[in-house]
Amino acid sequence: MNTSNIQGGRFHAFERFSRSALGLAGARTEPFRVWLEDWSADSANTYNGTAGRASAKAVSDS
Repeated sequence: MNTSNIQGGRFHAFERFSRSALGLAGARTEPFRVWLEDWSADSANTYNGTAGRASAKAVSDS
């Protein structure tokens, strides 16, 4: 598995394509979440509506 390392100056890019059929890919705004199979990005808001934490998960065997 290749991993990106910002401090070490390494960046690996991968891409995937899919459709929303069978829940394989999708997006929603409240709460924010986008996903493509087992890749995802989401964000949670704090109680006052400002941006809170954000996370991303993407793993590739390449």
